[in-house]
Amino acid sequence: MLQMIVSILIMAKTIGHPDCPMYTANRTSCFLCPPGYYKIRDCDENGTAASCMPCPAGTFQTSCSQATMCQPCDSYCPWFNSYIQANCTTTANLVCQCKPGYFFIDQGGGNGICKKHEQCPPGSGMSRPGTSMVDVLCSPCVSGKTYSNVSSSTQECQICSTCVSNVISPCTPYRNINCSAAIMTLTDYQSQPASSVIIAM
Repeated sequence: MLQMIVSILIMAKTIGHPDCPMYTANRTSCFLCPPGYYKIRDCDENGTAASCMPCPAGTFQTSCSQATMCQPCDSYCPWFNSYIQANCTTTANLVCQCKPGYFFIDQGGGNGICKKHEQCPPGSGMSRPGTSMVDVLCSPCVSGKTYSNVSSSTQECQICSTCVSNVISPCTPYRNINCSAAIMTLTDYQSQPASSVIIAM
């Protein structure tokens, strides 16, 4: 049993970590430590792995490296209107995301802001919904076909109605069609029961 354990350890040392590139230390080529690990010493033989240890809790290492310590995890999201989408692991820092209704603008150097989605003004509607990474895309409504009379980051242009009677004003990108009420003759009015007659004020 002891011989089997020794054989496994020797094999692991010889193979190293094939997914990681090699580096040279003291004229010896060693495999880098894998993500989630840090180096405690260089290898002793060419083509073997450096001695590595797992990152302690609260730290991480995202890539193959010969770093002698792991990076500390962030404890909070630095941008207003953001929240923690995924907690820190040994291979990745915590992941922050903008709240619903906001999208991220990268300002470089790890800085950024979460900006509120654009409100499409009257006469236009949402043609591409906003996400946590891209803003809303607004497109103008088509005269005579669609309209929007509100400011909204989620509402598309609405389809114009049709009139069964006379048109008072046509549908424009800013408002729906305006139809006249049906014209009632005096004879029709007199024949209606009193309870069914509604007089518009």
